[in-house]
Amino acid sequence: MAQGRTIARLAGLDLRVAPSAAASFLLTWGALTVAGVRLGGLSRRAAALGGLVAAVGHWDAVLVHHLGHALAARSTGHPMTGVDFRGPLGISLYPDDEPTLPAATHRRRALGGPLLSAANGLLFAGLALALRRRGGAPYRVAQLLCADNLGLIAVGSLVPLGPTDGGTLLRLHGQE
Repeated sequence: MAQGRTIARLAGLDLRVAPSAAASFLLTWGALTVAGVRLGGLSRRAAALGGLVAAVGHWDAVLVHHLGHALAARSTGHPMTGVDFRGPLGISLYPDDEPTLPAATHRRRALGGPLLSAANGLLFAGLALALRRRGGAPYRVAQLLCADNLGLIAVGSLVPLGPTDGGTLLRLHGQE
């Protein structure tokens, strides 16, 4: 299932990056830089730096989400083996030879990511509030990372589509 190339090992997880993740990073950085200039009223330099920080922050948010899955998985006794970063997101990796697990175990593992993403988003909300008077790129980046963590990654992962956490929960609905 893993498609990316292993670039690091963190907390017992192989971190893999596919070429599509690198392309997504560059596109995100570029789009955020343009948005910072055109919509945020930032200088090109501030927008480029803010875009870079926000793009790195997005990948940090994706990693935190999967660390939430990993913590939950470890607590069930059925740990993850890694994270495969693809496109703008990632996929939690589990052992190929993992036995059939109870629905409750899958639910617990699926909810670990959104819960840690929500907590991370609340931290960025606090940072945004603290930076509100200062304004500028730091404030805009904190706002963006709050929205990214809470909206896209925490809530978005619960949309019941295919391989998302919400899709897992939907497939498990009514099973015990």
